[in-house]
Order: sequence, then C-alpha cells, then structure tokens
Amino acid sequence: MKKRNNVFTDVESIDELSEQEKSLLFLTPLIQTAWVCGGVSPREKQVIYKAAREESIDERHQFNDIIDEWLKYQPSQIFFDDCIALINNSLEKMTVKERNLLKTKILQRCNQVAASAGGKSLMDINHHISPNEEHLLNRLREVLI
Repeated sequence: MKKRNNVFTDVESIDELSEQEKSLLFLTPLIQTAWVCGGVSPREKQVIYKAAREESIDERHQFNDIIDEWLKYQPSQIFFDDCIALINNSLEKMTVKERNLLKTKILQRCNQVAASAGGKSLMDINHHISPNEEHLLNRLREVLI
C-alpha cells in the first residue's frame, strides 16, 4: 500500500511521466493542502475530486484509487517535496505563459481546498483559511518557480 503513496519518488525527470501522470502529479499540492491541518474534510475531498475530474481522472480511472489512498493515508513530507521538485522540473520546460497558467491553476485549486474546510458552502465568501493552510499556500507560492 505504501508504494502508491510514493508513486513519484523514483522519478528523476518529468520526461519520464505520461501526460496523465503529470495531471496526477499536479494534484499533489492539493492533497498536501488538505492534509496540512492533520485531516481531510469531506468538502476538501469534494474539491480535490472535482479537480481530478477536470483532468479526466474519473472514479473508474486507476489514478482515482491513488487519490483515494492519498486522502485516506497522509503521504510523507518527503513525497510532497519530491512532487514539488518534479512540478518545478516541468515548469522549467514551459514557456513563461504556460508556466504562469499552470502555477495559477495549481495555486487557485490549493486555495479552493484550503477555503473549503471553512464557511457554509463553497460559495461562502467568509471561508476560513487556517494559519497552517495560509503558511503552506505562501510556501507553495515561493517554491513553485
């Protein structure tokens, strides 16, 4: 079971991944955001699964099982660091416009995950982002190149 949590650990370059694997990789900061307060709420899961569906990872896709596991068993910080390194490897190979679009997409989705744990609905403007979530969001803004 631990092997899936470390699905990207032995990958040295983004070139080793398929487009679908890259889509899964780009969801890992959302998973990290959900876990930052020690547990994943149902609304955080909902936001993550919505993002996965937007990337053509539906409930029958093999990567959905990996997401299920990540939401049930918290991956290690080393795993998340490895994923950020791979994401940055991908960003380095993109044009400035592509890089900015992907970074914005990842960070907006992370904000949605963080905001989803507070407030009465996903449309509630009074979402509460915890200090731990805010710290992680700021860190992601800094480390994503």
